[in-house]
Amino acid sequence: MKITKIEIKNFRNHKETSIKLTENTVLIGKNNTGKTSFLEAIRFALDRTGRKRPTEDDFYTTDTFNPQAINPLEIKLEFKETKKDRFSSNIIDDFQGIWQYDTETTESEEPLRYIKLAYSCKYNSENKETEIDRYFENNEGNKIEDNLLKVSKQRLSYFPFFYLDALRDIKKQINYKSSFWGDLKKDIEYDEETQNKLQTQIDKINELLLSHTDINELKNELNLLQKNINQSTGELYLQAFSKRNWELLDQLDIFIRNSETNLGLPVSKHGSGTQNIATFLIFKAYINLLLPKIVENKEAFPIIAIEEPEAHIHPQAQRELFEEIKKLKGQKIISTHSPFIAEQTDIYDYILLRNQNGIAKAQKIDEFIKYLPDGLPSIAYKKNKTLADYEEHLIKRYAQYKHPELFFSNLFILCEGDSEKLFLEQIITYHKNKTIGQLGISVINCDGKNYSAFLKLANILKMNWIIFADGELDTKQEVKNQINNSGFNFENEESNVLFIPENFDFEKCYLDFYGTETIENFIKWAFKEDTFDKFIEKFKSNLSETDNIENYSKELLLNKFIDKIGKPRIAEKLAEYIIQEELEIPEIIRLLIEKAYCKTI
Repeated sequence: MKITKIEIKNFRNHKETSIKLTENTVLIGKNNTGKTSFLEAIRFALDRTGRKRPTEDDFYTTDTFNPQAINPLEIKLEFKETKKDRFSSNIIDDFQGIWQYDTETTESEEPLRYIKLAYSCKYNSENKETEIDRYFENNEGNKIEDNLLKVSKQRLSYFPFFYLDALRDIKKQINYKSSFWGDLKKDIEYDEETQNKLQTQIDKINELLLSHTDINELKNELNLLQKNINQSTGELYLQAFSKRNWELLDQLDIFIRNSETNLGLPVSKHGSGTQNIATFLIFKAYINLLLPKIVENKEAFPIIAIEEPEAHIHPQAQRELFEEIKKLKGQKIISTHSPFIAEQTDIYDYILLRNQNGIAKAQKIDEFIKYLPDGLPSIAYKKNKTLADYEEHLIKRYAQYKHPELFFSNLFILCEGDSEKLFLEQIITYHKNKTIGQLGISVINCDGKNYSAFLKLANILKMNWIIFADGELDTKQEVKNQINNSGFNFENEESNVLFIPENFDFEKCYLDFYGTETIENFIKWAFKEDTFDKFIEKFKSNLSETDNIENYSKELLLNKFIDKIGKPRIAEKLAEYIIQEELEIPEIIRLLIEKAYCKTI
């Protein structure tokens, strides 16, 4: 059974979170947005050991911890069958009286069953301890009180939970008996014949090692000590290797051999990235090899939580590692800061987490259901909450594959091309004395006026956005139409749109603001002194006999020069020139920066 929905109340920064999960859920968002807490909530709810208990710091509060006023923390997990994946007869039998029917299904369909597991914890101010209650809920959201229907180990065995946190220590994995590696070693068994062979070899090695003169002298000294303190009448002896052959694997380690030198080093001596990959591979082996032995319930579907699998790993390895994670048997819930993993994730698997005034907010894209049971298209009642096929394509093409970093930003600025992007990224940093990374801003090149995919995404995931667009009339109308068609109302969102004034495009805007003389000086600074003069001479030579250079203004010639050199290159260099010469920034750009800054603080 998979977790289909989670509800978290009053747990750390999750004041009230309710969201659906998929088989490969990926939590994305900036630091301190509640990703780890999300995973920890599941860990608390499914803990079968009873050893993991919330502390004062785990309760949501807006002030200092007050046991009398603090609300209990609640974690509720819903496990719902689908039309294609119905509960088995064993599940139905073991959860008789516990599973409930989905009331939203129509009479023409067989109702879907679900199980809701609840975990509640309150703080007892008298004994200063937390009190835990774990139970099942009915359709009305009330506790099922029947003692025969409590949360037993047998029922919890259907939800085995495994957690790989961000603090992965390969040395602990190798040396600790309670680690994944330790459990794998414990599971190794030898047949009787192999055991006898090992014992024979151990005896020979012990005899050879202990035959050394120095060791014999050491043994004599120890025997003398023993007689003096009268601890025993028996003879003291030394043993280099354990005669218990199962203990020989205590020192089993992982080495990586250098292909050039043929020398091997323990994996713990390699870089952090290699150690991280090794830790994951141990975890993978643990899940694949030991799951049937650890979890006696053959119908159990493991729930696997992994924090930041990308840590210390280069992009190509991140992509490969994520592919391996997806192959693991079970439901995967991972947290990540990696745009490379975000790029590979199905957009319906995203859960975007952000921090709003200290409270975690979770959003996701609901998968588009083409038709309701009664035959009506779902878009009829879920307008702008789901994606049509063409919208899904646009988001994948423009947002997910080209600009996955926007999922980790406080705000994204949409502009038409590379010229605006390269210029704005430098000028924003210059004006605010902070990098766009520090501000949490992403500047997105929309390859023209392709704003709709980003706007649709922003509408569904409640993301902050600003459009910076040319001031031509057709552009203004196009922007307005795309905003309205993405679920927004242009009149309500007009403050999020900045048009370059007076029918100007970006190039005409800075040419008009700085004037032809300043721009000509900039060109001399950015390129060779006579570059622009040579361009004009060549331009004159290519004119027709009926044409004359006098027909071309200095502004027009500068525009043609900009086109020849390349608008993005000119924009990038112009930003550098403005910063070096400490020139004034055009008013429309200052206004854009201030709007963006206000939305990020």
